[in-house]
Order: sequence, then structure tokens, then C-alpha cells
Amino acid sequence: MTAPHTPLYEDPHIHERRWMILGVMAASLTLVVMSVSGLNVALPTIQESLEASNSALQWIIDSYALVFAGLLLMAGALGDRFGRRNALLVGLSIFATGAAVGGLAASAVQVIAGRVVMGAGAAFVMPATLSLVTTVFPPDERRRAIAVWAGFAGAGAAIGPIVSGTLLEAFWWGSALLVNIPIVILLMIAIAMLAPHSRDPHNTPLDPAGTVLSLIGITALVFAIIEGPNLGWTNPGVLIGFGTAALTLFGFVARQRSAAHPMLPLELFGDLRFAVGSAVITVTFFAMIGFFFLNTLYLQFVRGYSALYAGLAAVPVAVMQVWVAPRSSSLSDRFGSGRVIATGFGFIAAGFAVLTMATPQWPYLPLGFAYALLGTGMGITAAPATGNIMSAVPDAKAGVGSAVNDT
Repeated sequence: MTAPHTPLYEDPHIHERRWMILGVMAASLTLVVMSVSGLNVALPTIQESLEASNSALQWIIDSYALVFAGLLLMAGALGDRFGRRNALLVGLSIFATGAAVGGLAASAVQVIAGRVVMGAGAAFVMPATLSLVTTVFPPDERRRAIAVWAGFAGAGAAIGPIVSGTLLEAFWWGSALLVNIPIVILLMIAIAMLAPHSRDPHNTPLDPAGTVLSLIGITALVFAIIEGPNLGWTNPGVLIGFGTAALTLFGFVARQRSAAHPMLPLELFGDLRFAVGSAVITVTFFAMIGFFFLNTLYLQFVRGYSALYAGLAAVPVAVMQVWVAPRSSSLSDRFGSGRVIATGFGFIAAGFAVLTMATPQWPYLPLGFAYALLGTGMGITAAPATGNIMSAVPDAKAGVGSAVNDT
């Protein structure tokens, strides 16, 4: 048994099973990221089955992201304080409960409610997976492990439509949500057997004021961004959302500067690894999630693909991300993370350039080539950027550092 303040990676029993722990963390991560994009292919079926309005369909997708984003920082801080393994298990339980509520829904409102609960659970799962990976791997292997994690973070968005499309071919739309329940059960058993207890060894007090301000601020900001295109950017509700976000996030920054134990130490942003890494992750996932949302609609409504074929069409994205991301750590060591990330953005730009020329008459081959370019670029950029973020964060704040990355 290691001493309370001994790093987990120095425990020989943990060291022996670190790669199995990584596998379970990657699977847990993939599950929650799949839910960001997986239900997109089921929207036409949900609309027909539940007579859902266009607004309801949008909130079926966006309610998950809204709650997910709003709770991440708080969930990461709670994981640091009370245990990342506990946060992961609680998050998966909440996630499965939401999947049951949504998958058995008889109305669009119930689906939205289920998605809200799933988003809350996912907010506890995602930062816990990365913080556990960070603390169980020794420094000389950490970048490689984080690169694998990042590869699955991106691939999950591509895998989601494939899984949902496959289920829709054989079952009803609710199966795309209910499939999460047996997976969660298996993951929780594996976590209980493999994952160690990990937390801030200093028992740093929580920052309730900072937690509330971050929750309100991020939620208000995401809400305003979601509703802006629908209601209009000058709509009073949208303006109130942006105003609330500005006031509370300004208050959050002021609170973090003055608090004796801030939830998010702002001096982290003075480290270029953390600041630039956060910006890179933001841009990469902005492009990726937007791509998966629009691409699914394009393949089904413009090219006439079924839900299954629309999911399978994006396989090159997932394959390239999973293949490239683990290799990006060695490329970063050799050429520097800045050059590698810049190259990744070049691949992403090239993929989008090809897609701007796409027509409904195109064969699949040029589309698949564009998807492969996007997957390569996303795998090259996200992995070293995530590694840079986590390398700038002390292990005691791994949950909050992960939450910034995830938000």
C-alpha cells in the first residue's frame, strides 16, 4: 500500500494494470462522446414517431450539450475533491438513468428530459476519465496515454452515428439510447475492479461561489449561442443570455483572482501550454462537432443515404483519428507540438476544402478522402493539445484541468 501522497503511478499494482485502466477510460469516454452526435441520424425517425416539432428536435440534441458544458467545471472540481473514481461511477449511473428515461419516452419532452439527465452524467464522466489517465501513468508515458485518450474522444463522435444507424436498421429509435445501459453496467464492473481511488491529496476546500458562477455563466453562454440562430441575435432572450454570461463569467474571473482556494487557478492560463492548448481544442472540436451534425443531415437528406449508411460513410474519420492520435505524441517529441498541431490544422482545412466542392452526384471516394483528411487532422491536433493542457496542470487539479479541456 502506497503512502497517501505517493503518486499512483508508483504503486506497482496500479502500474501493472495501467493500460487496462486506459482501455476502460477510453471506452467510458467514447460512450459519452458518442451521445453528442449519435442521435443525429435518428432525428427523422423521432420526428415521425413522436410528431416532434423542429424546435423539439433541436433541443433533443442541444439539451445534452447545454447541461454537459455547464456542469463540466463543477464536476471536475468535485472529482478532485471527493474522488475521480467515485465521480466516474456516479456519472455513469446518472448517464444510464437518463438513457432509460429518454429511450422509453412517449413524447419529445420526455426525450429531452432524458437527454438533460444524460448530459449531467456525462459531465462527471469525461473529466474523471482524463484525470485518472493522467494520474496512473508515469510522466514518461503520460503523453502517449493522453494521445490515445484524445484519439477516442474524437473517434466517439464518428462512432455514434454508426452505432445508432445500425440499431435503427433493426429496432426502433429508442434503442439508440437504451443500448447505453448494458454498456454502462459492464464499464462500472470494470471500473470497480481496475480503477484506483484518486483525488486531490491536499483536500483543498471547494469554491462554492466560483462553482455557481461558472455553472450559470457557461450555461447562459451556450444557451444564447444555441438559440441565437433560431430567435435572432437581437432577440431579448438571447441578449439576456449573453448578458448573464458576461456578468457571471466576469464575476467568476474576479472570484478566482480573490479566492484563497480557487476552483480554477487563473495563473494556469499564463502557461502557454495550457492557454494555447485550450484554444486549439476549442477550434478543433468546434470544427468536428459542426461537421458531424451537418454531414449526417447532408448524407441523409441530400444524398439519400439511410441512417446506417450515413453512419458508415464517416468511418474514415474515426479510423484515422484512432490510428493517428497515439502517434502524434512521438511526432511532437521529434518536431515540437506547435509544428504538429499546425500540420493537423492544415489537414483539417484541406478536408473542408474538398467538401466545399461536393455535389450530390459525387461518388463516395472523394468524400471518403475528405473524411480521411479530417480524421487525420483532428487526431494530430487534439492529442498534443490535450497533452499540453494536462502537462501544465498539477496532479491535484487534474480533474479541473481535464474539465477545461472538455468544456
